[in-house]
Amino acid sequence: PPLAVPIVPLYANGWNLTKFGAPTAWASSLGTGAVVAVLDTGGCAAHPDLSGRVLAGWNTASQNTDITDTFGHGTKVAGTVSASTNNSLGVSAIGWGARILPVKITNATDGYASTSNIAAGISWAASRGAHVVNISYDIAGSSIVESAAQQFRSTGGIVIGSAGDTGSDR
Repeated sequence: PPLAVPIVPLYANGWNLTKFGAPTAWASSLGTGAVVAVLDTGGCAAHPDLSGRVLAGWNTASQNTDITDTFGHGTKVAGTVSASTNNSLGVSAIGWGARILPVKITNATDGYASTSNIAAGISWAASRGAHVVNISYDIAGSSIVESAAQQFRSTGGIVIGSAGDTGSDR
């Protein structure tokens, strides 16, 4: 049976959490102290479920600190990673205690990002002490991203890359 059940209205909708054993993992760790870089379309630090969890970020597309989420995807990913949990609001996160380091890798309104901005985001996150880099983009086959990811892993970090939304296995 689950060892921890968060008190949030949408927990029952989070079928994925029980599928990969999150309730059992939460008995050992909530991710406290971890810094997860979310390389995506930006992040909304003012979102109620992310309040106090978002660190100062970087925009690799503009080379500035504007991480405004112009597509909405980055905020959703950040919530999946580290939304406030047990607060009777919204959703449950995988790492309740983790902090988010937002890295906006695109300014495009359709959310598309270049591999060079993704690689720059990995390097920037490494220089800021991230423990994990999450890239919710299909990055398979990119040598520039693979090189940056290998460098990050050589410092003890973990890089997570999406296979995309095509429904195919890789």
